Amino acid sequence: MEYSEYKKKILEARNAYKEGNIKKAIELFELAMEESCDVDDALDLGLIYSENKQFEDAKRLIQGVIREEEKEYARSFYCLGYIYDENNFYEDALKNYKKAYEIEKNSKFAFAIARMLDEVNDKEAIDYYLICEKEMSNDYWVNLNIGSWYERNGNYELALKYTLKAKDIDPTKEMASYNLGVVYSRLERFDESLNAYLDELKCEKPYDLVYYNLGILYKDIYKDYENSKYYYLKGINNDKENLSLWYNLGCLNALYNYYKDAYQCFLYVKLKKKNVVEWIEKDEELVEFRKSDEYKLLEKEFWKGFVLYKSFFDFYDIINIRKWWRWWK
Repeated sequence: MEYSEYKKKILEARNAYKEGNIKKAIELFELAMEESCDVDDALDLGLIYSENKQFEDAKRLIQGVIREEEKEYARSFYCLGYIYDENNFYEDALKNYKKAYEIEKNSKFAFAIARMLDEVNDKEAIDYYLICEKEMSNDYWVNLNIGSWYERNGNYELALKYTLKAKDIDPTKEMASYNLGVVYSRLERFDESLNAYLDELKCEKPYDLVYYNLGILYKDIYKDYENSKYYYLKGINNDKENLSLWYNLGCLNALYNYYKDAYQCFLYVKLKKKNVVEWIEKDEELVEFRKSDEYKLLEKEFWKGFVLYKSFFDFYDIINIRKWWRWWK
């Protein structure tokens, strides 16, 4: 195959990929590479393999590229790190990202390292984030992640600075308003926190934990049962297996002496995570609930409470959550 024919096949493969036809893209890439192969084309095929859940093929191809290189190529190690990253091999991903950065001081590589270190709360992450900031000062995710890092490490003023900058860069993107809500709560600026969380709900895909945080804020700060219950239920409607939402909804009901409703929430959690009784025993909010008949019933075999499910469904039908029978977090 002449080189021009090879490039034509590669172009066809790339077009197939852009159109969402991954299987055809892979076939065309493989056909072109039977006769010739450019390094970047091979790396791109490796990434497509990974996207198509062909991890071993992706790893074998990119490792082969690295072995054949006359001179170390930073993108090869970055791509190998990326497929390890996508398949949750943390140490291998970090090793290859660092190798890529060692070869070429590229802010994209630095960001990948920072993100990996951030996932395990390694304080070295901020060093790489600040390297990224020098060349990517107007990048949404760089500023958001720096702000998030400072929040988790107790520097709330710097957290606010970087999160506000991320919000300014793209006011429509998810998570910035949510993160602002977290920072404002840390600073005990609760009205601003509430407004930030509500602003997050205007995003096309709000960050899912916003409902949990709104429920907590309305319960603990504003002592507003109805709004707290509303947002817990909205969160449950989005993720019916989020046990933290169910548990906190149970706590809310218990605090307002709706023990039967609290019992139904706790029973659901118990069906999924048997140690809910241990949680309740340690929860200072539930001192009075622990004296109730509903709590005593929870301590028994959970199937004895199964008959209450019909009333459970009827009660929570206000947001259309009757349709579930598949039971998360």
